[in-house]
Amino acid sequence: QVCSSTGRAAVSKTASWGFESLQTCETNEDKQMKLFDKIKEFFSGVRYEMKKVNWPSWDELRSSTTVVLIFSAFITLFIAIVDLGVGTLVRKLIEWM
Repeated sequence: QVCSSTGRAAVSKTASWGFESLQTCETNEDKQMKLFDKIKEFFSGVRYEMKKVNWPSWDELRSSTTVVLIFSAFITLFIAIVDLGVGTLVRKLIEWM
């Protein structure tokens, strides 16, 4: 790939004839610095957004956790009962045949 130290914009007269404009030369070090700058900017943005989060109090957290655990236990029990019922029904159908 051909590059120029200044870089050039495409000129309408040459662009339509298939000539490509020259891109600025970037070294691997420049690309690596841009990558680290992007990573630094990302985590800076994450820190900024995390400060805006409305975190629950310990009481809210405990009550929400209790609700989730009770609901999970209820669903587990329901699925176990349905599974036993369907299993029994299938076994009786197989014995009947």
